[in-house]
Amino acid sequence: MNQTVKKGVGRPRASDKPALMPAREDILKASAELFAELGFKGTSTRKIAERVGIRQPSLFHHFRKKEDILTALVNEGGSSILDYIERIDFEADPRVELYQLMIFDFYFLMTEPLHVNAIIGLPEVRNGPLKEVVDRERGRIINCYRQLIAKGADDNWFVVADLEVAANSTFGMGEALWSWYDRETGADPKVVAAQIADMAMRALLVKPSWLETVKKRAKLDVPD
Repeated sequence: MNQTVKKGVGRPRASDKPALMPAREDILKASAELFAELGFKGTSTRKIAERVGIRQPSLFHHFRKKEDILTALVNEGGSSILDYIERIDFEADPRVELYQLMIFDFYFLMTEPLHVNAIIGLPEVRNGPLKEVVDRERGRIINCYRQLIAKGADDNWFVVADLEVAANSTFGMGEALWSWYDRETGADPKVVAAQIADMAMRALLVKPSWLETVKKRAKLDVPD
């Protein structure tokens, strides 16, 4: 759904480039790109401001220091998938709920704009207090996989020899995208997400033929 984003009120930009999103989102996106390219230490607030097309004082209007930007990226980078898991119906058919979760999760990993994989891999995140945030939120997502797979096994839909192996392996199929998927030249994210989810479901289902029924019942919550 198209939304008209109003220009933020406040300080002028350094260029005439039109604002396609509020300045704060511009700053987060540009910072994520630069942190991924140059690292946290190699990225200055001047470089961020130049990438956005604003003056440094305008950047400080939103964030007092570079560390505040990194904190915001860690806290907000995974908001879409975290919001999604809050809507999961654990009383519904676990096959359909798990399939929908995988599609959304995998699609998100291929399209999210804040370079979550690069950000959580930064030494300043891995070795600092923000690691606790990453571990906690990652654990919430894995736990959703765990609950759905466990319910599917209890209901005799899934074959599960070891719940932890099944949950972490299924979740890990999405995380593996970061090691090989190229956003610039890669295939359609919807197609790739469906292919990976199909493979995971076939590995779990007692009868792989059930997958077609699951796919017909699934409602995929990804942009058109």
